[in-house]
Amino acid sequence: MGAAEPDVHCPTIIRKSIDSLIYSSNMMEFVKTLGLRMDYEYLTKGYLFTKGHIKIIINNITRTEKIGTYDPNVLKPLSDSLLIEMSAALPDTKEYMTTAKALRSFADQLSPICDMQKVEYWRRLQTIKDKTSIFLKKSPLSTYP
Repeated sequence: MGAAEPDVHCPTIIRKSIDSLIYSSNMMEFVKTLGLRMDYEYLTKGYLFTKGHIKIIINNITRTEKIGTYDPNVLKPLSDSLLIEMSAALPDTKEYMTTAKALRSFADQLSPICDMQKVEYWRRLQTIKDKTSIFLKKSPLSTYP
């Protein structure tokens, strides 16, 4: 639950996160009292592998027709593809570059099977802003009242 930190020189995405445990008979009521709302719901089922401190999760993603209904007959696959996530948790005080390089190295070993890419959100957002500003600029040949 954190925004990606824009580090061009890091081979992976770095994101600060806070993990917490909630125990409630009605978790959704608790979440709503925090002022949060649900935009969508999906379920994952898959496998978890570890290699040292690296965690690899391979999932099938399904969606529900009705929020809160988890009957296997109602679940529909979101895609025929698998979702593959790789992560490594570190304390905030530890240098992350060596772990990021190890994560990237392991991801490169998977390249014959899948393409693990670093998605640079901040560059894509800037590209979208640049393209939007191009459309908003007035053309010198245009006449406006």
